[in-house]
Amino acid sequence: MQTSAAVTLQASDVVVQICGSALGAFPGAECVGVVAEAGAAAEHLAGQPVLVPRILPCGECSCCRRGAVLTCPQRRSRPSTPQSYEVLPARYLLPLQPPFVDAAPLSDSLWQFAALADALLTPYAGLVRAGVSPGTVCVVLGLGVRSALTAVLAEALGLFVVRFSAQDAARLDPAGARQRVAELATAQGLPLAGACIIETIGSDAARARAILMAEPASTVLLLERSQPLGGTIGGLVGEPQGGAQLVSLATLEHVVAMQAQVAAVAPHPDLLPELLALCTRTRLDLAQHTRAVAVEEAEAVMEARRCGQESDQRLPIVVFPPP
Repeated sequence: MQTSAAVTLQASDVVVQICGSALGAFPGAECVGVVAEAGAAAEHLAGQPVLVPRILPCGECSCCRRGAVLTCPQRRSRPSTPQSYEVLPARYLLPLQPPFVDAAPLSDSLWQFAALADALLTPYAGLVRAGVSPGTVCVVLGLGVRSALTAVLAEALGLFVVRFSAQDAARLDPAGARQRVAELATAQGLPLAGACIIETIGSDAARARAILMAEPASTVLLLERSQPLGGTIGGLVGEPQGGAQLVSLATLEHVVAMQAQVAAVAPHPDLLPELLALCTRTRLDLAQHTRAVAVEEAEAVMEARRCGQESDQRLPIVVFPPP
């Protein structure tokens, strides 16, 4: 592993000493740290704690101008396992200093902010795209950490969140699920029109079920597929055990009949300051939704997730000791 002493920096690059690296859907690419070295054009970041968004696009190409950062041909490649140092472009790094936060986080709690890099930023980007407002019905599908954090974010935005238990999810029927959502919304005096359905698993069957749950004028948000950790997607995030259900003509006809929209979601780094402001304004306690993992424990935690043996709904974050 390279250290900062072995790096020749471009003018706009920095070396970030990683303090926390989340073992989320994309381990190694969801992190927070302190700028240890800075190129000539990024010296203002030297010594500052920074949040690193998972996707680092060029910001200049036609894909970036259209907001499709995931398809940017020049986006920076990211590691697939936690690293103690990373050389990064300074452009999208968010300083965790005023005015972005009320006060710089203490060094022993800085690692918790890694949850914003993807686990919270991805669903936030989708909800912004859907144009939701407080009181909107939001159905979050999935059973794992990704689903839990998506629900936390939706609640922070004032949405009426509906989730299904593990028993219900195992035999999830779109028609029955729609009826249950309708009952819950009616009990709260909320309309179903304009509801938001967020699919957090990423399998073909799970996405088809989400689309078939579309309500009139609703938005179905499909989060980017998780990076495989050597096992099934179900083992990683709680795939229901029902039979395979692929997107069919009937599925698409349902979308047309509901005049719904289906949107693919990826974390846009430009939204990171807004997300941080939301977390500050709503006093979102990251300590309740994250847990520290020692470097030597990371492989065991990832293996437990591969096998679907981890029941803790908090996001595991590898905490690197200071140099």
